[in-house]
Amino acid sequence: MPLYYNLASKLEDDPLERLKMIISADVSSVIYTETFEKPLNPVLGETYKAHGQDGANFYMEQISHHPPTLAVLIEHENYTYSNTTEWAIHAGL
Repeated sequence: MPLYYNLASKLEDDPLERLKMIISADVSSVIYTETFEKPLNPVLGETYKAHGQDGANFYMEQISHHPPTLAVLIEHENYTYSNTTEWAIHAGL
């Protein structure tokens, strides 16, 4: 994901190519949001902090319990990304 955001930050003159890089970043991260590596019922206030290979700092916090909602902030010298994600969790095949 950071690879595409860095490329998009350098394409200020071409909005279409910039949009393509942002969409590529979202598509490339789907595998990480569709796998279960964390508990399905995280603790309210649980946090995660990481430092990316490109120098980006990742900050995440569980801000709501029902429905499970995660706040995300990614800061880099070339870009800033923030969002909240709310899950609807269903067990099954």
